[in-house]
Amino acid sequence: MFSFSKSQISNVNGRLLMHKTPPSLIVNDPMCGNGFRERTSSWDIRAFFAKPRISSRFTSNFFIPVIRASRLIREVNACKALTVSFCLASDYLFVKSLPRASPIGWPGKQSSSLASRRRPQPTLVKLGRNNLLPTRTFVDRTDRRQTSLPPRQTNHNRVKMSHRKFEAPRHGSLAFLPRKRSARHRGKVKSFPKDDPKKPVHLTAAMGYKAGMTTTVRDLERPGAKMHKKEIVEAVTIVETPPMIAVGVVGYIETPRGLRSLTTVWAEHLSDEVKRRFYKNWYKSKKKAFTKYAKNHSENKGASVARELERIKKYCTVVRLLAHTQIRKTPLKQKKAHLMEVQVNGGSVADKVDFAHGLFEKPIEIDTIFEKDEMIDVIAVTKGHGFNGVTSRWGTKKLPRKTHKGLRKVACIGAWHPSHVQWTVARAGQDGYHHRTSCNHKIYRIGKGSDEGNASTEFDVSKKQITPMGGFVRYGEVKNDYVMIKGSVPGVKKRVLTLRKTLYPQVSRRALEKVELKWIDTSSKFGHGAFQTPAEKRAFMGTLKKDLVTAA
Repeated sequence: MFSFSKSQISNVNGRLLMHKTPPSLIVNDPMCGNGFRERTSSWDIRAFFAKPRISSRFTSNFFIPVIRASRLIREVNACKALTVSFCLASDYLFVKSLPRASPIGWPGKQSSSLASRRRPQPTLVKLGRNNLLPTRTFVDRTDRRQTSLPPRQTNHNRVKMSHRKFEAPRHGSLAFLPRKRSARHRGKVKSFPKDDPKKPVHLTAAMGYKAGMTTTVRDLERPGAKMHKKEIVEAVTIVETPPMIAVGVVGYIETPRGLRSLTTVWAEHLSDEVKRRFYKNWYKSKKKAFTKYAKNHSENKGASVARELERIKKYCTVVRLLAHTQIRKTPLKQKKAHLMEVQVNGGSVADKVDFAHGLFEKPIEIDTIFEKDEMIDVIAVTKGHGFNGVTSRWGTKKLPRKTHKGLRKVACIGAWHPSHVQWTVARAGQDGYHHRTSCNHKIYRIGKGSDEGNASTEFDVSKKQITPMGGFVRYGEVKNDYVMIKGSVPGVKKRVLTLRKTLYPQVSRRALEKVELKWIDTSSKFGHGAFQTPAEKRAFMGTLKKDLVTAA
């Protein structure tokens, strides 16, 4: 019987497991009666065959761990019933076992064809220099069943899955978690463009209200593109931007934990629409907000206000202007204005403070902040969809039709252990009304509300207003200044949008190209005809019955 020390081999349920490879091999053959000891001078070959009992009627049951191979060939015959030939060459191990011995005692009595059919295929094992035990080492039992082996690894170091003919990346991005309702209705600017003192003093953001979308046509000027010098149709968003009113200035100082506001200076007169922002119930309130603060501008010729402005100039590094929208000029029913801080960039701190203080109680036009062909970012809260399932919320694949208990589900939400649902698994929940920042929108046009032809181009025969026939659906008429932005932006109609300058300089060809619109669609967005203006409709349709009733 082959024997080894206990520190090297453990017998578990009749199977031998190798723990440590010995530097030498001791073979005791009871059939021969002679024991011999073979010690190799180096770790060239270490092959061990072990079985609790050896008889002439058992099949090839052995356990083979190999550490390092060399170019040696050896045959081991045990009891004339087991013939194992192995070849250790080029760090590969070939193991071939013969079928069960016949009752006569020698497998040679069987036919060669029967022996070849019963003979299992050789197993190829790749040996590593530092591997003490090959991962594909196997054990043959007397019942001819092989133990389970580790799964084969593919070329990409991934477990090979059966019947999988395509890759399946995860559905939905994890970068926007948690997908919950936004805490604020107005988009918040969390980062302003980096300040450059060499540039002139300017504002970096503004607010507007989403009116709707329309269609434009222009000639593409992009050498190398297939549509170069050809007309292209693009979708644009119309954002109504009434002039904002400056009402204050805030100074920030830098601390190890970030910016901290030092002081705030408010204007002397504030309108009721911005005062409503500081009340939960304006109707029941006494409307006394800022009455005491306004006295600071009249007492001692505004010495306290001037003192706070000097503190900002002396200690602060970041200056931001407080400005609110004129929501009463829009078709919205809301009376409470939206108030935000707009960072002042360029020039010195003193220049920033003087610039902001000079804007107090004055309207700020949108064309003084942005210009045509400029790239901007839009910050807003997206359209809300309430509580939705995984199919619409994450875009997971629907299950087959006969699936039990629903098919718009995730088939498996996790393993048995770890016994919890991981945060990466798609689940049902709040969909929409998320705070988002959409970057790199090009301004195609900045229109003035006072211009009768603010939607006309060089190719139009008549003057057109940007408001389509019948007004923007669910918004109304655009009577103030507006910004035409390429593409779609977050939010629904009437939602307040925050427009911000880009955080980095634009150098791409798309960002630097000049846009010249040939046509802006002003037809009905409700589907009532393709007429561009009321005059065009009257010229085609003639006098209508409702026109006669109105005239009478």
